[in-house]
Amino acid sequence: MQPIMKKYLFITLCALTIVGCTPQRITNVTEVTEVVNASTTESYNYQVDVWNYTNFVNQGSPYANNYFYARADFPELTADLYQRANIQVYRVHDNYQHILPEVQHKEEQLSDDTWNFYTQTVDAVFGPGWIEFAVTHSDFQYEQDVTYSPEVMRFRVVLTW
Repeated sequence: MQPIMKKYLFITLCALTIVGCTPQRITNVTEVTEVVNASTTESYNYQVDVWNYTNFVNQGSPYANNYFYARADFPELTADLYQRANIQVYRVHDNYQHILPEVQHKEEQLSDDTWNFYTQTVDAVFGPGWIEFAVTHSDFQYEQDVTYSPEVMRFRVVLTW
């Protein structure tokens, strides 16, 4: 094969490779249901000092679906904003914002050679006029220590509409 033919073949193969790797446009979207132009963002801070404990013993085991929670009034979250705002909740911890749900794998030294490993999940649910923060541990170790309560936690709630 002559050098000029090799060059044309190489250029053709490169062009086909580039064209073959070009992303395709999505063509099966038929309508846009809502266009949101964010014009306002407000931020609210909460601190939970005292946690409540609950479990749903009617779900079988006495340890089923148990967690700690703190519910707060959130009058700024009106029914209208609840329907149309973007609502984002963060845990503010160690000078960082952790988007919820936050899942942390933790360890606790019980004695010189004994460790307790568990997962802590922090989450939030909300509705018009209220917000509830929740903490769940994977091993339910606190069931045996009725004095246990999660640490004080700070949260940031951001509404954008």
